[in-house]
Amino acid sequence: MRVNILLSTYNGERYLKELLGSLEGQTYGNIRIIIRDDGSTDGTKYLLSGFAKLNNNVELSFGKNIGVVKSFYTLVKELDSKDELYAFCDQDDIWLPNKVERAVSVLSKETGGTLYCSNLEYVDENLKHIKFTQLPAYLSFNNAITENIAIGCTIVFDEQLKKKFLDADPSDMLMHDWWMYMLASALGGIRYDESCGILYRQHGLSVTPAENRLDDYAGKLRDVICVVQKRKFIGNLNWLKQAKKFISTYPSLPKEYSISVNNVECLVANASLSERLRFFLNPFIRSNYTYKGFVFRLKILLGLGFNERR
Repeated sequence: MRVNILLSTYNGERYLKELLGSLEGQTYGNIRIIIRDDGSTDGTKYLLSGFAKLNNNVELSFGKNIGVVKSFYTLVKELDSKDELYAFCDQDDIWLPNKVERAVSVLSKETGGTLYCSNLEYVDENLKHIKFTQLPAYLSFNNAITENIAIGCTIVFDEQLKKKFLDADPSDMLMHDWWMYMLASALGGIRYDESCGILYRQHGLSVTPAENRLDDYAGKLRDVICVVQKRKFIGNLNWLKQAKKFISTYPSLPKEYSISVNNVECLVANASLSERLRFFLNPFIRSNYTYKGFVFRLKILLGLGFNERR
């Protein structure tokens, strides 16, 4: 089965050559690389043009700058393939040689609507190891409401998820990969590969930052103090807006998912103290990160809700 690698680029000339080389080095041979440049003004277009001339499995287009989410959405929307596999790709990472092969091996054993994602290794701009992703304990729609564990560059999905993804409006998505995680957790299934397939480069221009450092105890304590003192709030309600848009986009979803979103909204807005205490002690929304989950439950317990950042 052919795998279509969907790459959106924007002013990525510094690291792009390494990424493209890692795509060429994949052990799985039946791949097509579809690239959309999102209005780059540096040397990215020149690099891409040269790469496309040397590889007959590369399709390249240049568009105006519409942002990362809409750019990836456009890549999916303009696909001319059917009943194949699709993979999101970022411009500054390194794909390990068997990344695609492992994904195909997993998905070939699954029914339609299954999302593949994997562990990855955070590295700095010089590819020096930082850490590995914390393996998730919770893979569910209730988890997907508040956080995303399916990082885009690890995702591989099938035709069924592709069609459902295109039923949505990209303006409703915080990130394309987060939406895909919600989609698969609600309508299909998740297969999380604990093996690492990506060197995930972190630098000043990274769209998605690394998870909070586990050893940043002082910073975490400051966050908790800010919550308790009601002076400053961490995060906002954009995730809830996204979840509500998701529910309205797919009206045929099982009712349990809309109930979960409504229950979270009630907890944030106007739940009684007893309801908030019950959630704090036994939450139905669970984070894969102990600290993050605790702060979320603490906000709910104290009735603070969330402030929008201006």
